[in-house]
Amino acid sequence: MKNRIVCAAILVLALGCMKKQADGTYRVTEPSDADKAKARENAVKAGEDLKKDTKELGEKIKAGAEAVKDSDTVKGIKSDAKRAGEKIKSHTK
Repeated sequence: MKNRIVCAAILVLALGCMKKQADGTYRVTEPSDADKAKARENAVKAGEDLKKDTKELGEKIKAGAEAVKDSDTVKGIKSDAKRAGEKIKSHTK
């Protein structure tokens, strides 16, 4: 994830540094300190937003997994599996 953010920041910087010349070609110019600072701030903000979103998603997934774990269906499957295991044991003796 960090690599994607860094790549996106580099891409933004590269696109921001390209200036169209009079002959229609593009040339890369050195970005100003203000442009570098803005790109860095944007990358940090994107990273923080991504971290927040993934944390919220993780919490939702965890809550859903807990709900499934405690459901009646899962309890029924566990008891059925236990009974099937006991039957298999009794037939193999």
